[in-house]
Amino acid sequence: RMGMVVAVATAFALWVGRDSIANTLVRDPSVTAAFETLVPPAMVMLLIYGAMWVADGVLYGFGEYVWVAKCTTCAAASAGIFMLLFSTLMQPTASHIWWSLNVMMAIRAIFGIHRVFFSKKSPLSKASLAKSSVVQSDKA
Repeated sequence: RMGMVVAVATAFALWVGRDSIANTLVRDPSVTAAFETLVPPAMVMLLIYGAMWVADGVLYGFGEYVWVAKCTTCAAASAGIFMLLFSTLMQPTASHIWWSLNVMMAIRAIFGIHRVFFSKKSPLSKASLAKSSVVQSDKA
């Protein structure tokens, strides 16, 4: 939960402070304009990271290192496909690259959350929790 709170707060701070952040770092209007195009995908990425941090922490705690590596590889391949599409269909920009990376992170987050909370193999799934509560009530 803390990961989500931090991600939402950081994304909100980025949106509210986007002008002052750009002006503090550089005075060049073209760089400031480029920064403005990167704020929306950066905000989305922060929100995705909030969910992904939670799932990754639990998965690492379960010892699911190989699964996380496979998921990351598949997600990276998907992001690569999006980058290729952007480069062939339109003039690619830094914003397109960030949106492609968002695809990668969203895939990781979705599958990670599914693995942690909905997979039958997970001790945190509803089925596993229901089964453990039945076992605990039998012991009582």
